[in-house]
Amino acid sequence: MAIGSRLLQFTIELADTSRGIYETIELRVAQHASETPKYLCCRLLAALVHWEPGIEFSQGVCVGDEPAVWCRDASGSRALWIEIGLPSTTIIKRALREADRFIIYSHRGVDALQGALAVRELRGVRDRIVAKAFEVSALEALGATIERRNVWHVTMVDGIVWVSVGGESISLAPQDVPA
Repeated sequence: MAIGSRLLQFTIELADTSRGIYETIELRVAQHASETPKYLCCRLLAALVHWEPGIEFSQGVCVGDEPAVWCRDASGSRALWIEIGLPSTTIIKRALREADRFIIYSHRGVDALQGALAVRELRGVRDRIVAKAFEVSALEALGATIERRNVWHVTMVDGIVWVSVGGESISLAPQDVPA
């Protein structure tokens, strides 16, 4: 864990009805000092939306050459690479080379991600990029609930994510962003 990070514990009751996943997940997640609660929530939600055995988190936002979230297949190759935010052209092209699936999630909304992708030199690879954005106000509301120990009840149905925490329920629907 990097200096200035804080270690957060999450107990997540995950119910993904579309994929038939019903699990209790215990996570210890390092939040770097420069990582906003909004970014952290986006990172966690992206991992949960794509949850599978072996999914991992990077060591934090300060580790520039690692994906925010990833999963390897049985051969050790990266099967999934998830970036949060507005990755550079270099990172996008590297991810497309190294992983079977590449997904970008924005914690800054649809317009920010669409604008960033529009100016990137991505000739010939745009059709391989999956880009999504959560509503900023929903991420902020979820981020406001984060404590050192967290219990989330996450239900996913038809692409909509509901997170219940402390008696409050927050609905998040990741929007597709054209690359």
